[in-house]
Amino acid sequence: MECILLTEHLMRKFLKLSATLVVFAPLSVLPVFAQTAPLSPVAIAAQCSAVPIECGALVRAQIAALRAQGLAPADLNVALTNIVNALAVDTTIPAAVSSAAIREIVPEISDPEVAQQVAAIADAVETGDTVETAALGNPASPN
Repeated sequence: MECILLTEHLMRKFLKLSATLVVFAPLSVLPVFAQTAPLSPVAIAAQCSAVPIECGALVRAQIAALRAQGLAPADLNVALTNIVNALAVDTTIPAAVSSAAIREIVPEISDPEVAQQVAAIADAVETGDTVETAALGNPASPN
């Protein structure tokens, strides 16, 4: 719940700062990659679930969109770990896809300890172990 509330707060803050209008084509995943405003972590997980083959590209696009906002490193880390949480707990995404997408995030996190935790989460998701994201802000269930 904290992940969703934090994401909603970040989205509202971004929308107040930007007058960018993003238009999505209803049946296409590609416009998601071209957008300038980041998606919520839950929306990212839903897209990864719907089109697993595009998950890595989607996560990379979201990282770029978050970086384009000019967030402070700590705020960027929070946004990225919220994506990790969403990917780690969504059991509808194949484990290999979730873990690969999470690994895309690891080098983007500026705090080495958090990056190490995220790498461990990617490993746990891939092997089907219990995923422990409590240190990142949300407890998670196995993927």
